[in-house]
Amino acid sequence: MNTISLVPTAHQEKGLANAGNLYSILKHLKPEVIFLELPSDHYDYYFTTYSLRTLESDSVNMYRKVNPVEIILVDSKAPDASLRDDIDFLFKKIDRNSDHLENIGRYIHQFTCQYGFPYLNSKKHNEHLSAQKEEEFNIIKNLNDPKLRDQYELWENIHKQRENEMLNNIKEYSGKHSFNRAVFLVGSAHSQSIIEKAKKNDGLLDIQLFYHSQEEQANSNGA
Repeated sequence: MNTISLVPTAHQEKGLANAGNLYSILKHLKPEVIFLELPSDHYDYYFTTYSLRTLESDSVNMYRKVNPVEIILVDSKAPDASLRDDIDFLFKKIDRNSDHLENIGRYIHQFTCQYGFPYLNSKKHNEHLSAQKEEEFNIIKNLNDPKLRDQYELWENIHKQRENEMLNNIKEYSGKHSFNRAVFLVGSAHSQSIIEKAKKNDGLLDIQLFYHSQEEQANSNGA
């Protein structure tokens, strides 16, 4: 069974979390296959017409100019516009009711810009995300609005379903194709959950967090 290196990312460039630095990681890993957290039906937008772009797609496009690589989009299809509008309203409501949540978001942005990928792959980042999630739960509970609670639960379930589908798509591809080196580029908010689910996946997937150096691994305990 081949190990797949998971690289936690940000979908848009923020300081040192940029396409150039992610490209450097790809050059170091030399993957033959890259799995991406992008909708499975959006390949042409990102890799043929280039009408859509993310930090990850920019890095992959740089990498594939000089390296043969198979690009596999593993995420679910994008939600429809009405659901996105409901979720936008939900989180605007949450944000308006918490100064603490705004401060956590500011910390995450600041550390992402300052430290880049070592931070996105760190214990400190996971602590920030946990604090963010806890504050969201508290706000939903305190608002005591059944509609908002249902929307938040729906959003959480969508995240879980997407992670399951991404893992299933990777497992399906891995069962049909042989490769020596593969990378999974996924938003940092999913990384720990993906690793935990992969470990429980009947031992059929070996997905490991990538550390660029021993120093970076040491920094995973805090940026």
